[in-house]
Amino acid sequence: MQLNDPPTAAQLAVAIERLVNLSEDVKEIRGSQKRLESAMVEVPLLKQEMEHLADSLRQLHTVAEVRSVAHHQLDKRVLILERWHKFMVAQPAIILTVALAAWGYWNGFTKSMDAFQDDTKQRVQTLEFIVNSPAYEKAMQSPPTATGKK
Repeated sequence: MQLNDPPTAAQLAVAIERLVNLSEDVKEIRGSQKRLESAMVEVPLLKQEMEHLADSLRQLHTVAEVRSVAHHQLDKRVLILERWHKFMVAQPAIILTVALAAWGYWNGFTKSMDAFQDDTKQRVQTLEFIVNSPAYEKAMQSPPTATGKK
């Protein structure tokens, strides 16, 4: 077959089939090009959204740090309030214990003072009884005499 020979029907059918395939490939390429163009538009939007997300994450991190400090302060306050509550609950028992101990010491002190006073009164009364007795008066009126054995 030479260049100037007219093509045969089979050759024409093959050429037409190739043209149809090429036109389908061109359509697919155009569709892919449109998808690529839309993707090229979406890539900067995705980058912008990623920047916004990164900024939001930084803000969330900052909020989390602030909240952690606030929680720590709140934990300290709660601990102080719990200790204060325990003290306030225990305070009446402590006051009662101290009051009972003070009353016990005071009671013992007053009893010992009364016992000392009663003992002193008893000794004074005994001495008064001895001094006021007739035998003592008689013994004190007569001069002492020496008695001895020979």
